[in-house]
Amino acid sequence: MNKFLSIALLFSSISYADVDIGEDFTAGDLVAADEFNAKFNALNGVVGEILDTTLIGDWQCTSYKDYQDPSHDVESGGNGQLGAGYFSSNTGTLNLTESQTPDEKTVSSPGFWTIDRDDIIFDNEYFNEDLALTYTGTGQYSLLGNTLFFFDAVSTLGEFNIKQLSETKMYLTPTARSIGRGYVNPFVICEKAQN
Repeated sequence: MNKFLSIALLFSSISYADVDIGEDFTAGDLVAADEFNAKFNALNGVVGEILDTTLIGDWQCTSYKDYQDPSHDVESGGNGQLGAGYFSSNTGTLNLTESQTPDEKTVSSPGFWTIDRDDIIFDNEYFNEDLALTYTGTGQYSLLGNTLFFFDAVSTLGEFNIKQLSETKMYLTPTARSIGRGYVNPFVICEKAQN
């Protein structure tokens, strides 16, 4: 168990620097179970399975695109270029609410989603080119493992792997299947809004 904790602590310090696990243990320390469990639960929150309850609420999501895509420019309603860098951004609020049967997982009883701005989660350029899709900014979602699926009334709009960066911050990366469809934005970082 000690080796597992050491590996988990090393991994978390390399990949997830935002996780606060408190003071380090030193050789010979007597450790209370609740102190050990608190550290383990903090690590599990960013490297373990993401739960439906973690996602419920408002998320400030920012989509990043390189300078070759004008959709995130100020003139197009986005935030514009980030300093002297190569990226522009666009920010909106993604709301995820639980399903009609809150005790069930969203994989069997989908939750609901809305977003207040276009071109954050999904790339409107592709929706506008494909007349079969009518993007409304609302729909249902399901969480399967650590993959978040977005649906509208017609089809699956896209799928994102969730990388939880901290308890209140996640990075959405499109699945290979979604990239092939072209409807999802590839670089989206969301922070949970404080209520």
